[in-house]
Amino acid sequence: MTPRLGYTYLKDLGFEKVTDHEVINGQVFDDAREPTALGGITNGVSTLELTAAYAAIANGGTYTKPVFYTKILDQNGDVVLENKPKTTEVFRESTAYLLTSALESVVNDEGGTGNGLKLDNMPVAGKTGTTQFDSDRWFCGFTPYYTAVIWAGYDDNSKELGNVVNHNVIWRTIMQTIHENLNLPTGSYEQPSGIVEAAVCSKSGLLPVEGLCDQDPEGNCVITEYFTEDTVPTEYCTTHVNVSICNESGDIATSGCPSVTTKIMRKKSSADKLGEDKDGSEFKTWDADISITDTELSKLCTIHSATTKPSKVTPGTGSNKNNSKETTAASTETSGKTNSSDKRP
Repeated sequence: MTPRLGYTYLKDLGFEKVTDHEVINGQVFDDAREPTALGGITNGVSTLELTAAYAAIANGGTYTKPVFYTKILDQNGDVVLENKPKTTEVFRESTAYLLTSALESVVNDEGGTGNGLKLDNMPVAGKTGTTQFDSDRWFCGFTPYYTAVIWAGYDDNSKELGNVVNHNVIWRTIMQTIHENLNLPTGSYEQPSGIVEAAVCSKSGLLPVEGLCDQDPEGNCVITEYFTEDTVPTEYCTTHVNVSICNESGDIATSGCPSVTTKIMRKKSSADKLGEDKDGSEFKTWDADISITDTELSKLCTIHSATTKPSKVTPGTGSNKNNSKETTAASTETSGKTNSSDKRP
């Protein structure tokens, strides 16, 4: 999605204050830019705008302009003023369902930022939000029946919120009461036609490789996701690789290395493995020890002479059941030494 298309969606979803050209104190501001994806909107948004936008997702992609009354009657019950809300189809029903499925994970998944927002008798989908310095907190969520948005903060963003308020508790209390008092049956998000399920690797978003993606250093990365029929991945994961590392040099093992550790790692760029501290110094990212770069993959051990061709590094043969295994060269496929009964041409 381009910034311009994202800007168009915002306008269609009722965010009237977004601008593609506004001069403030001599500086030009434009919301049709990348920072908008992170909420960097020139004039901000209101809870009403967000409520209507999230309700469009709950309504299968149809936006309904908020109204505060529908009609006014006189003393005889005759309609003197009618205010029918305007509706606009912003995106497809299948797209709305996929968004809902993603937003449900915020509430339902263990460790999700909205995990404490489940209702007793109703599914919830939504998104939490904070700004830098913890000066704003949001939760935008919906059930099959109602949408509600809550914001907590100071008007001038002058203070960090800390433990002053738990906005999530307020949201849940209100929504729980609404659904209990109206005696609504437990709803569900109806899956439209054209939606299919597929197993993918959570790290790459591609089809999983057996023996690699399910043996990630942090556990099984194979998950089931929903897709429209025309967006199901067709390529296989290239993030996970099975590597053999010389225990002495720390580089990719050759057939001459006497002690080798075979393990599954994640392939990343060098930039993604390094972070930058406040003082400008570099440091390893949290997953640096389970990640490897193309440069590191091509760096062969120079301590031990290869007796045959170097060890093979592949994106997966699919046979490893252990994430990390220390072996001697004589017991591995890439050892270079063979028993007399197991010679290879």
